[in-house]
Order: sequence, then C-alpha cells, then structure tokens
Amino acid sequence: MNSLERLEQLSRSLDESEAPAAVIEAVTEKAPVLMCTFEHEPGAPLRFGWVSESWTRLLGYRVSELQGRALKEITLPADHANIAAIALLRHGVVRLRVRVAGASSRYVTLSVTWARCESDTTVFATILCEE
Repeated sequence: MNSLERLEQLSRSLDESEAPAAVIEAVTEKAPVLMCTFEHEPGAPLRFGWVSESWTRLLGYRVSELQGRALKEITLPADHANIAAIALLRHGVVRLRVRVAGASSRYVTLSVTWARCESDTTVFATILCEE
C-alpha cells in the first residue's frame, strides 16, 4: 500500500470516527505537520473545513481565521494552479507557498498530500512544512 492509499484509508476511517480531532491534535502537537479538511463544491473555491491547532503554532493562523476561508486567499498566486489540482483530483501531492499570518510578504513552502472518497466533497489533507 503506497502513502496515498494509506491517506485515503485514513480519510475514510476519520470520516467514520466520532472524535478524529483529538487523535489528530495528539499527532500534530509537536511535529511540523498541518492537517485540515477542504470543502469543495463544483464552481466554488476550495475552502478550509476542519483545521488542526498546529496551523496556529506553525503559521500563526487561528483555527477560526481559516475555517470557511478560501485556500487561495493565503496562497501565492503563482501556486493557484496547484489548488485546482487539489479540487479536481481524488488524491495527490503538490507544493504550495502559503503566507504566514500577519506577514504580507513572508511565505512558507508546504508539501500537501490529500485524498478524498470519490463521492465526497470533503478533502482530507496532511501538510508538511518544508521551512
């Protein structure tokens, strides 16, 4: 089983779990890892759904600042095509440069691995901070 298949399996198990947030927070508490879900409706921008607390620790964004916000609002415009890949493909890996909260020109490179069930509009993402 490759890493994308494992992520798809994790996504399905978290969808079925009653308390995935507590488990994920324990995993991401100290590692340079961000986790979230994105909501995708056809014709609409990819928006944050659930967001791990690690976004605050690593990039300075409060969870409430990101929930419901379009991903492209904090992503370098040159990387918007990679956001489209997340919206269109069932799974994959892309790099995005995301603005650090409170900094107009400081970006951090992220490696985004995502997966979703075919019939679902929710995308589960595991994101590694490369810087």
